[in-house]
Amino acid sequence: MDKVTTVIPSYRRPALLKRAVQSVLSQTHKNVEVHVFDDSSGDETAAVVSEMSARDPRVKYFCQPVNRGMMQNTAAAVNSVDSEFFTILNDDDFLAPEFFATALKAFARHPQAGVFAGRLVYWNHEAPRKTQPCRFLDRGYYEAPDACIRSLNENKTHTWTSMMFRREVLHCTGGVDPNAGYAADLDFALRAMALHDTIVSDARCGVYCMHPGSSSYASWIAPCVESLSYIQESLQRDPALSAIRSNVISAYRRKCRKMIGMAAIMALVREELSSARVAAEFLHNSAGAPIVGRGLRLASSHRLVGACSRLALKSVRAANHVRKAVQRNSAWRGHEAFVRSVLEHVAAAPGRPEA
Repeated sequence: MDKVTTVIPSYRRPALLKRAVQSVLSQTHKNVEVHVFDDSSGDETAAVVSEMSARDPRVKYFCQPVNRGMMQNTAAAVNSVDSEFFTILNDDDFLAPEFFATALKAFARHPQAGVFAGRLVYWNHEAPRKTQPCRFLDRGYYEAPDACIRSLNENKTHTWTSMMFRREVLHCTGGVDPNAGYAADLDFALRAMALHDTIVSDARCGVYCMHPGSSSYASWIAPCVESLSYIQESLQRDPALSAIRSNVISAYRRKCRKMIGMAAIMALVREELSSARVAAEFLHNSAGAPIVGRGLRLASSHRLVGACSRLALKSVRAANHVRKAVQRNSAWRGHEAFVRSVLEHVAAAPGRPEA
């Protein structure tokens, strides 16, 4: 039976980490290992993981000698994988019990594929009505680099929570690049899908946990812009992408325009003008959208025209918020029920592996 290793970079959230680990141990596919990489947190993470490891030897604990930072720790975790298949799990997210079994069946049908992607549900326990599936590619089999380019062109989500990879992906991509920073997960997923055939399933495989503060763009626009710029430069010089570089870069720039353009608008609505200006500069100088960039510069100014522009954006945003709320009222319950069923399964799972 194929072994799957799940790496969990841990960042001072031991209570949530325990749930993440248990969601792997309670998979219907039992040949799994969980590698928790502690970034020298100095909190109770070691004790929590040691307790779980004592009950279930499939849990392994690794601790960095010094705090290396989020992406350095993540890169070390991912690049240590030695099993044929692996997944990457944030310490506050969790997995559906059939995820691994579903992915491995798909890989068995398509042995040439390197990437499996299942559906992902966004969930905020403080706002259940916002529970919704992320936007990903239609179900099907995509030869490289189609999944990469189509997901960029169609503005679909890229996150590794509900993805499984063959180990050979690490050799072709070079693993997680810690220098990619904030968007290193995007960088890794794009490279994997650009260089390997990808299977996309309709099965809901994971839950991505949103937090009350995650709706604010102010804290992440600057590091995200820096990361996106680095990734673009890295894609331009990667020899593995030489045959498909122009298509990938073109699609990537469109993705950046959509992502940062929306972030800039949200920053303007919240009167986070310095963040909006950072986004405007990126769009003007790096993402091939100089007209949009100039418009956002103007809207983020303290002049009357800027204030009027922001007022108009707030009005449109408020109307759009009402429209989306009406849509969610008819759709969120099924996804919320799925999340609750996964939580119940994880909570009820035995503390030791099945014989």
